[in-house]
Amino acid sequence: MKQLVALCVPALALAGCVTEAPAGPDTTGPTITLQVQNAVGGARNFRSTDPASSGACAKVRGFPAKFSLSVGDPGGVGAASVRVFPSAFDAASITTIDAPDVSYTVTPASGGETLTIRLTPPAPGSVRTGVIATFEAAAAPGGEPDFAIVVEARDQAGNPTFMDQIDIRPENSIVICD
Repeated sequence: MKQLVALCVPALALAGCVTEAPAGPDTTGPTITLQVQNAVGGARNFRSTDPASSGACAKVRGFPAKFSLSVGDPGGVGAASVRVFPSAFDAASITTIDAPDVSYTVTPASGGETLTIRLTPPAPGSVRTGVIATFEAAAAPGGEPDFAIVVEARDQAGNPTFMDQIDIRPENSIVICD
């Protein structure tokens, strides 16, 4: 078992560990971490396990804003979605696990776009316990530079986790971010 854990921890950082599906009911949603990589003062992490904070924001050093997303669940990650508005993803910047059980799409959504990452069990009786993605996003051309980002995820059992909206602002914004 120690060898399995030792192998999965580095693998989760790269691609999510593929493991046997756990027995018993799964009643807890995934854990989400969104990192704003080019935040003023250094990378800034927002986690679904942190207490909810309305009005969360991050100031970035130049646009496009750069993000990394990590979603983990011992019962297997089913899907994750990231909505940016009013803004758009730089499609060429999106990277995620290069595996046949992982796919992603970008679709228009109410003045913005949604990146959806889907995972299917890699083999009967197995699950992928994590997924990572990196991407860039910027406000729509001709618009204000500020935009918002919302993240949600579901595990293989359908349990959801939602993160509060995070506002992305330029470095010179007069708004104070925590």
